[in-house]
Amino acid sequence: GVLDYEQLEEKVKSNTKVTEPVVATDAKTKKYYTPEKEESMEIDGLVNSEKGEVTMIKTTLRQSKVSAIRTKDNKRFEVTSFKVKVPGLLTVYVDGDQFTEEAIRTIDKAKPGQLITIFDIKAVDENGVRQGKVKEVKIDMK
Repeated sequence: GVLDYEQLEEKVKSNTKVTEPVVATDAKTKKYYTPEKEESMEIDGLVNSEKGEVTMIKTTLRQSKVSAIRTKDNKRFEVTSFKVKVPGLLTVYVDGDQFTEEAIRTIDKAKPGQLITIFDIKAVDENGVRQGKVKEVKIDMK
């Protein structure tokens, strides 16, 4: 079933479960939408409750907590470990959800304009169940 864009919007809004991919016929591209799969498990890493690319000063970052949130229903997850990468330096593995001395030392070596990446974030729900991939957070040091 090929739907035009308005019908597709309606279908997504009315939250009908769409099992087959829906082809949206917009001007340039044909995209395949499988609405429920698309957004089911999007989990964002958070540093100090901010996601994506974050600008912060070192003192704030040092005291920040790393957590995770599922965009769809704003469910928060506890972070059990993560890695910190400063360009040109070795990646630091952190156990828990707060920056360790070693991680802070590495962050302190970041030069202005370098993006610090918080990645490989491992998150669990309240029952200790490990969640899927958590999106990395990039930090722009000021």
